Amino acid sequence: MKNNQHTPDIMGEALGRVKLPKPQRKAQVIELPLGGEAARRELSRKLSRLGLSGMARALSELGGGEAPAGFEEKLARLVDRELREREERQWRDQMEEAGLPYRVDLSQVDFRPKRGLVRPLLKSLATGNWIGQGAGVIISGPTGVGKSFLACAIAGEVCREGFGVLHRRLDDLIWELAEARAAGAGPRPDRRLLGADLLILDNWGMSRITPGAVAALAALLERRWGMGGHLIVSQRPPEQWRGVFPDSPAAAGLLDRLTSDAYQIKMSGRSMRSHFGAGPGIALDGGD
Repeated sequence: MKNNQHTPDIMGEALGRVKLPKPQRKAQVIELPLGGEAARRELSRKLSRLGLSGMARALSELGGGEAPAGFEEKLARLVDRELREREERQWRDQMEEAGLPYRVDLSQVDFRPKRGLVRPLLKSLATGNWIGQGAGVIISGPTGVGKSFLACAIAGEVCREGFGVLHRRLDDLIWELAEARAAGAGPRPDRRLLGADLLILDNWGMSRITPGAVAALAALLERRWGMGGHLIVSQRPPEQWRGVFPDSPAAAGLLDRLTSDAYQIKMSGRSMRSHFGAGPGIALDGGD
């Protein structure tokens, strides 16, 4: 397990695993000096991204003296604004579809020293490279210090990088897997659980886990192995997880798989709920 207090060569090839292909990053708005042929080509490219291929062709056909002075500059600013708003809407839709309780990113995280957060590690996690390596992240700490909020902030960053995310509370996931089995789906879980690049498991280890739940979780993680990463949020540090899992080889194997390639973030400090009274979806650093 990797600790947040030691972060040299933070991601690199530390896992010693063949790196899986990284999803294509969403194109960002690039501000170029306005005016000139290069700016016109860039503007034409952006129009095409917006699905305005006719306008892009018309722009390329305009002669240097046919457009009013300042026309292309004003058009470029309008196009940039539209691109930014579309990308922001897409990001919010992705966060909602992922089932995340907060739609935030790292810019909204409180990095006061007493919270135990290492900014370089979190910036590296924001790239999502660890997801392509099939690694994991474990966020632990007392109730109310902002663990779930931080998990959502990391998810917000990797969504911008093109990774698909799915959030589940552990008790809800166990119930979902049990319902699927009872309905005759057997060990085949929801396709979204298998297809998400990053699976976030919140409220991990809050109550005792039955042998049946261990088997279902182990089967899910076995099928996800090598397909993406996981992020676990827990009030208990990993060394205390054995206390809520059955004493069995299956449980030991599951816990070893979850912790062996995981970066650990141990949060501390007093409850953020005493500072903020915001509910889910509000961009304040509170919550679990």
